[in-house]
Amino acid sequence: MRSRKTFHRHRKAHSTHRLWLYVTFLTAIIFVIFTVAQVNVEAPPSSTLSSNNPLNSEKSDEIEQKKHPDQADSVNKGVRSISYTSQDHRKASSSPTEEERQQAEQMERTYFGTEKRAELALSSSWTLMPQTVHPGDVILVRSQQEDHIDWQGKTYPLKPFGTGFYTYLPVPIGIEPGKYTIGTQTLTIEEKVFETDYLQVTEKQESILQDTEQIQKDQKKIDEARNHSAAEFLFPADSPFMQPMEGRVTTPFGFTRYVNGKYSGSHRAIDWAAPEGTPVRATNDGVVALADYLHLTGYSVYIDHGMDLYSQYIHMSKLLVETGDSVKKGDVIGLVGSTGFSTGPHLHFTFWAHNVPVNPNLFLNTTPFHWLDDKRDETIMDEKRNLEE
Repeated sequence: MRSRKTFHRHRKAHSTHRLWLYVTFLTAIIFVIFTVAQVNVEAPPSSTLSSNNPLNSEKSDEIEQKKHPDQADSVNKGVRSISYTSQDHRKASSSPTEEERQQAEQMERTYFGTEKRAELALSSSWTLMPQTVHPGDVILVRSQQEDHIDWQGKTYPLKPFGTGFYTYLPVPIGIEPGKYTIGTQTLTIEEKVFETDYLQVTEKQESILQDTEQIQKDQKKIDEARNHSAAEFLFPADSPFMQPMEGRVTTPFGFTRYVNGKYSGSHRAIDWAAPEGTPVRATNDGVVALADYLHLTGYSVYIDHGMDLYSQYIHMSKLLVETGDSVKKGDVIGLVGSTGFSTGPHLHFTFWAHNVPVNPNLFLNTTPFHWLDDKRDETIMDEKRNLEE
């Protein structure tokens, strides 16, 4: 009887042990199934983990934020910035509405001053303003289509403005006179003889010209400043360029200059003599691209007027603006002086188109849009009839 009870106790214990094993095994199976199910739910299929999938980058951003919480804000800003930029690009590249096109055309027309001049320009596939020039001058080109111009070894892209596309074309002072084709138009360059100027300076003044290392350093600074022009005209439609100061012309544009008997190049600016301290004013609206003291030109200012056109004011005694300032036509930007390579108080003034100095006389009391020759009426009408045919 005792042995029978012992047998039943051992059997019961064995059954309990087997039940515990079954429960443990079942629990393990359920745990594995649940874990696999969670991984499948949270992890995307392997095909979505390619580098081209935006979901992958978003997931990576979340992981990086957990690893580097201090960088999370900058990561998110970067993602939003890229998305915002791409949306802007799509919007900019989409076709404008008819109302927007009409507004752009009306704005563009106001720059030409008269309805006749505006009609002449807008009705032609290519417009040269003006069509007849001299060496050292500059022209403003308009095209109805986005394009570029290969001119004198350089390529000039046309930038959108209004309903057209524009660029300045500088005419080298050493170019051969003759007729040149630009688009569908012909540019006539007439011969011009420039006078010769002989300048005598002291040895100290001449030594300024010999510090080529410093001059080259300054030139790099100037080139960088003139390399970020606004992609639009910064001067108002009804704002002709003004003479920056009153004074006596001592050296006109284009003179061939010799310094102490040595050829020094062409004087591609206007020099006005005036008492030191005479106010110097901005010739038109723009942004100060550079205001600094330079070895050769002394206190100097360059103003960006948009579309790669800059006005230059040098040898001043004092600067009254800083780089980056927005200026209005007539604002005082400095005072007449005799700093740098100079023989007396004066202002050296010129314009630069695509980093080429051009005749400033063309701009004074007018704007490039008014350079259009109204006599082109018959030529444009003939071109329109040929296109219609």
